[in-house]
Amino acid sequence: MAGNQRYVFLDHNNQFVADQNAKHTYSNVMRSIHSSLFTENTIINYLVELTACWTIFMILSGTYLLIKKHLISNKSKALRWQKWHAMIGVIIAIPVFVLVLTGLPWSGFMGSKIAGMMDTNGDLGQGELAINPPKSDLNELPWATRKNKQPASSEKGSSGHHGNAAMPQTKLDYQISIDKVVVQAQKAGIKKPFSIVYPSDKNGTFIVSNTSNSGVTGLDVSPYKEQTLYFDQYSGKKLGTIKYDDYGIIAKWFTWGIPLHEGHLFGILNKIINLFVCIALLVAIGMGFVSWIKRTKNTAVKVPHRVKKTSIYITHNMFNCIRTINAIIWIITYPSIYN
Repeated sequence: MAGNQRYVFLDHNNQFVADQNAKHTYSNVMRSIHSSLFTENTIINYLVELTACWTIFMILSGTYLLIKKHLISNKSKALRWQKWHAMIGVIIAIPVFVLVLTGLPWSGFMGSKIAGMMDTNGDLGQGELAINPPKSDLNELPWATRKNKQPASSEKGSSGHHGNAAMPQTKLDYQISIDKVVVQAQKAGIKKPFSIVYPSDKNGTFIVSNTSNSGVTGLDVSPYKEQTLYFDQYSGKKLGTIKYDDYGIIAKWFTWGIPLHEGHLFGILNKIINLFVCIALLVAIGMGFVSWIKRTKNTAVKVPHRVKKTSIYITHNMFNCIRTINAIIWIITYPSIYN
């Protein structure tokens, strides 16, 4: 089926063992639920993104209500649920804020805006070399074939990330072998594990990289060790290198933020902290809901009458419902996000 990405497994002799539709793996199914509720619909993705971003407003409005009502110092038993709700919220405010900011790079709306800003400004992104990558030297091709149109990929079996098929399925004439690319990459100092991207046309290059956020178990390296190398597809000559030190501030944020968000930046401790924050968020939401229920009931001990429900107060409670749904989805999908 056109547009499907597949994982192909080879043994140590480069013999085919098995293949798998990437979309149907457990971790990728969970990623799809995490980002768009398994619909792969842009509108749903935007709504999930909006809910996540609105958490920032919830933190700010909750802090405002906490200060205004003096909840921490208030000894009233009638307000104990609100007090616990507020205290937990204060404790996890910064971690939740960080989770939201580190999740934005691959979101639908903000992610595209951030990527566009990086693409137009090398000082913020991965540098000028990433914006204008080097090209293979066509002089390495025989003169008679330099003007030839590259072989077209057959639609059947074509693949690409997010539906954009970029790599040709047919090896170009006079292109060096993948084995030579590996040798040249290792000579250039890159260490395993690394990924290799084939040229997309006869002007393209082999791209060999170490990355901290590949999404493939066992392939990631420390952000400091990230590097991308470009090799001429005809001669094997190294054309350029981009390392972590060459990144701009936004690219460095991406490089650290994505593995931090996914929970594999500093091992199992990262996973435990992320999971704790998510559970604490659910508990805080639950306590806020109980507090609201108790306030609406006619009990013997009533909460002091609220003079006026401000727009901040109303909006804060309205989005609690949306945030609860998002938090539950997050905690269900989190254990598999990086499996």
